[in-house]
Order: sequence, then C-alpha cells, then structure tokens
Amino acid sequence: MICLAQMAFGQSDKITGYYSSNFAILGFFVTQVQLDSDGTFIYDMRGDLSHDHEKGTYSFDKDTVYLNYPGRFVDTCDSKVLWYTTDLNGHRVNYSHKGPDKFYYQSNKLFILDDSGKLFYSKKSDYYLLKHPNMRIKNNE
Repeated sequence: MICLAQMAFGQSDKITGYYSSNFAILGFFVTQVQLDSDGTFIYDMRGDLSHDHEKGTYSFDKDTVYLNYPGRFVDTCDSKVLWYTTDLNGHRVNYSHKGPDKFYYQSNKLFILDDSGKLFYSKKSDYYLLKHPNMRIKNNE
C-alpha cells in the first residue's frame, strides 16, 4: 500500500512546476500555469486589456491534468451558458473567460484538451505550455 502511494506521488510530482505558452497568441496573449506539489494551481492568461488569474486544485491521472476552479458555477438560463463567479462581497459576477479544465501531459509539456478530451489545437506542435524550471507565477492578489 505504501509503495502504491509513493508511485502515485511520484507520478504527480513529475508534473509540478511552472509552464508557459510556447508563443503569444496574436502577438500578446500569454498563458501560464503553475502546478504546486500540494495539489493547488495558479492559471494566468494575460494580453492586451485582458487578464484572467485563477486559483484552484488539480488532480493527475495517467497523462491528464484536471483543473478544479472553486467558486465558479454555470448558469444555463435562457438556453445559453454563462460563467459566473462571486466577488468578495458574495455578489454574482459575469465571468467572460473560462480557463481550460484539462491538459494532456507529455515530455514536460501541457496540451489543452477540449471537453471531449481531444486536443484543442489540431496538432501538438501548434500550441502548448512548456515547463520552465526555477520559475513561478507572481502572486498578484
């Protein structure tokens, strides 16, 4: 039993670290993900006038990283899906950008997966987040 726990920890431990997109989309949209050893993550996407900074927990199963964003829920009224979160006062706020929920992990790279589990971009060489040792996302709470 201890051996199994060590194997599972070793698997998730290899993915911990800081990842950044291999290029800036449209010249200025950069995505960063930090996976910490305690099972928490920071997701940061910024560029032009947009900035999305989120925290949550993650899990790792085989070759897939699953992100869980606490406090976010879906409102499906009026036949359209709207993302919301709550502000510090508990008020519901429209949430226009939704970070990815799943990544495929291979060779120190994260590839975004769509809801069906397929690569979001058609080829692995198109877009990915590359692991960078000894770097971290600046905490800007």
